Amino acid sequence: MSPTYVRIAPHGVSAGVSEFVGWPSVWCGGQVQARAFPRDKPMVSLVRGVAIASGDAMAQNAQHDQPLLLIVDDQPMNLAVLVNIFKADCDVCTATSAEDGLLFCQRRKPDLILMDVVMPGMDGHAACRQLQADPWTKDIPVIFVTGKSDPMDEARCFDAGCVDFISKPFHAKVVRARVRTHLMLKYQHDALRTKEYELQRRQAELEGINDSSPLGMFRTDVNGLCTYVNRAYETMSGLSDGAALGLGWRKAVHPDDVRKSMESWAISSQEKVHYDTTQRFLHADGKVVLVQIQAAPIVVGGVVVSYVGTVHDITARVAAEENLADSNRRLRMITDNLPVAIMYIDRDLRFRSANATLYAWIGKTADAVLGKTFGAVRGANMLEQCQQYFVRALAGERVDFELTTQIYDQTCFLHSTYIPDVGADGRVQGIYALCSDISALKKTEKELRRLARVDSLTGLPNRLHLYESLDAALVRSCRSGDKVAVLFLDIDYFKSINDLLGHANGDLVLQEFALRLKKTVRLVDTVARLGGDEFVILIEGLTMPNEANIIARKILKAMDASWLLDENSIAITTSIGIAFDQNRICTGSALIDHADAALYAAKAAGRNTFHMHIC
Repeated sequence: MSPTYVRIAPHGVSAGVSEFVGWPSVWCGGQVQARAFPRDKPMVSLVRGVAIASGDAMAQNAQHDQPLLLIVDDQPMNLAVLVNIFKADCDVCTATSAEDGLLFCQRRKPDLILMDVVMPGMDGHAACRQLQADPWTKDIPVIFVTGKSDPMDEARCFDAGCVDFISKPFHAKVVRARVRTHLMLKYQHDALRTKEYELQRRQAELEGINDSSPLGMFRTDVNGLCTYVNRAYETMSGLSDGAALGLGWRKAVHPDDVRKSMESWAISSQEKVHYDTTQRFLHADGKVVLVQIQAAPIVVGGVVVSYVGTVHDITARVAAEENLADSNRRLRMITDNLPVAIMYIDRDLRFRSANATLYAWIGKTADAVLGKTFGAVRGANMLEQCQQYFVRALAGERVDFELTTQIYDQTCFLHSTYIPDVGADGRVQGIYALCSDISALKKTEKELRRLARVDSLTGLPNRLHLYESLDAALVRSCRSGDKVAVLFLDIDYFKSINDLLGHANGDLVLQEFALRLKKTVRLVDTVARLGGDEFVILIEGLTMPNEANIIARKILKAMDASWLLDENSIAITTSIGIAFDQNRICTGSALIDHADAALYAAKAAGRNTFHMHIC
């Protein structure tokens, strides 16, 4: 079975780890560049001293169904033993120092940590205390594994915050059982915490719903003492800050309605029936609010224990009924001033009503529209576009669609909604139509799609745009027979530039770097920024690898020119990794990976140079 290759940064490899891993390395220029692992062995990749082990080379970047176990021990042999014990049941990560273990936990949160106590630098006790002090990591269970078995040592471990203590030498079944037990306890604790949170969320949600409801809500005991009101009740009654609680609610009842209210409440209480009455609230400022109050008894074991009810402000409704003509006038004023065309069309597709917005859009008066057919008003072409939607709406379906039309002699995008008017007999009598001009929204969407493909700092294509261009270039390459090259670049020592000159100047360096790259290559070549100081150049139409080398040399020379920041001249160099698709068999993603690997080779060779990988 073919091995899986995993790139390892040279500074992350040590002789001790090589002895622990025991697998062959790939060397280039005297530096370790990658380590080859058979697929039936755990993979170990090293980043700043942290080793990540799993059954597949890509597993460290994927979501895992298995628990994530972090093992922290400075002894390679101990790591090897523990990894072998858990590799079948867990996604295992290892660190060779407490400091690296803490760093790992800030990036990926393990489900459990097996940690040695005695290690160079920070010991396990200090690391555990630091984990406990951090809200992000305090709930990670830590099991100490150590050769010390003195009761005082064990007590110190528990004082540091561990959940268990395993003495060396240990039996694999004991360690596995302890880990399994504490993982189960952690999952149960997490599940309980989730349920507690969900309960709190639902309680808060219920209170929020009550407080946002336009209905007033209240609760009383059997004696009529109020124990709860929501905000809408306080607004309607004019009683705030708990003034309605107890018998305080009586203060809001209009004096002429108190007797009727109390008698109705007494009857409902005695007969255990629903309470339903209409009364008035009288505010301190003299405002009168007409409300409908409904309440129902809460019966437990045949005994009424409380009442819950609602208060509906019907002042506006009654006023509307008394002043229907005025209300219709106001409604017409609102609809006529909405930026939405509103109309009613009957089954014969004749306009029966419309607002002023429609008349303004089509440049016609009400006399020229009402009673006329849709085709006569809007034309045969528009009728043809809308015919299928009329059919669906008249069949009882709500329909949403978009089309283009002329408004104010301009082509515009319209979003239309057809709502069937269903009568009491279930028959569709006509259609309510609402049309919105979404031309500005369409323009904004187009601009957002453009911005989603561009890096905001440099104006270069971003990662999404690059991969689209790369896939298209590979298709063209297969058709034409030309070759494609990918150049992966970053700025040498860019972190030091940021640290010394500040991020603002760092941004200026990135912008100037991007400008020089664009000036160096052809207009048809794609220069993209992946992020940070990483850039990629896609070059098409090549025949020989040396052509890509020539471009790389031009880029290196372009960076030799002086860089002026804050009136200070600085030297900027770049390292370049080249992937040349000689046989046209690589995918876009594979070419990027090969170019990335070549970039690391260029850095290992001393930076300010390039390295090519021919695929």
